[in-house]
Amino acid sequence: MGRWVIAMQRNLPSNVPAESTRRQSKLIAAVAIAFATVVFPMLCSAKDAFVSVGSGPSSGEYYKISKALCGLVNRDVSNAGVWCSPEATPGSVYNLQRLRSGELDFGIVQSDVQSFAFIGSDAWADNAFESLRSVLSLHSELMTVLTHAGSGIQDLSGLKGRRLNVGSLGSGTRATWDALARGLAWDQEASVRKSTLRLDAAKNLLCSGGLDASLMLVGHPSSLVQNQLSACRATLIPLHGPEIDRFISRHPYYERGTIKASTYETQHDVPTFGVRATLVTSAVLDDDVVYALVKAVMTNFEEFKNLVPVLEHLHSGQMLREALTAPLHPGADRAFRELGIERASR
Repeated sequence: MGRWVIAMQRNLPSNVPAESTRRQSKLIAAVAIAFATVVFPMLCSAKDAFVSVGSGPSSGEYYKISKALCGLVNRDVSNAGVWCSPEATPGSVYNLQRLRSGELDFGIVQSDVQSFAFIGSDAWADNAFESLRSVLSLHSELMTVLTHAGSGIQDLSGLKGRRLNVGSLGSGTRATWDALARGLAWDQEASVRKSTLRLDAAKNLLCSGGLDASLMLVGHPSSLVQNQLSACRATLIPLHGPEIDRFISRHPYYERGTIKASTYETQHDVPTFGVRATLVTSAVLDDDVVYALVKAVMTNFEEFKNLVPVLEHLHSGQMLREALTAPLHPGADRAFRELGIERASR
């Protein structure tokens, strides 16, 4: 502080009268004292960590989860010292890229994309994200295909050569479709004609016939799916059969699932497959920050589930055990241990 006062005094013009100089020196000293007694302690005590959570489009479930999560964290900011900001993004792939560059602190990503990145496969070949760390597992997400009435599409093979929205670049939906398409090994003539629109942007185009089908990898119930079904006479297409069986058997991070008829009041259950949504971070993020976030969620677990419908069937044990390819972050591990939630095997 003394060096700052001296520097200010040295910057006074040399031709200023002595009395004026003394007055200005007193003013500088007064400002310095005020800084030292008010501003400086505030700076020194500013221990709050400001963290961002990458999610997905603002109309989707990932963003709703990030808002709910951050709301619980911010409610205890005075004690935990962590301030959380939900960020709308294109989705899983984008989140991992920005997490790696340090532009995001946490990201919600699909379990298959998490595995690709950590192991270094598919789009991440020879570019593994080795410092990726798991925080917790969330809800299951199912590959959901919607088509308009009259399209004639009844199953996976019906998509051959058709206009299919596969999701925008950077989204998990797009990454999963690309993995599935490679596994199908359809010839060029049978390949779909891809559109890369955001999921919410495809609704009107599907209803007008500008698309034959639209793909979503989402948790259910989903407002996006409900809106599409309500907007026009859209139907859900099952994804099963030998090709899907082979694909799942080769990729352990995918699991079979069913969209129940009662979810959207449709006529039949719809068999399909899917992944889990997971929350991840980087190994460089401070343990105390990750600990504070996980503790805020897990100590308010029932409230967290009630805030977002897709979390309705989530169990606390699943959040530590399901679909976490990357190692658990030490801060998350500490929180789970304190709360008595253990993995079956470590």
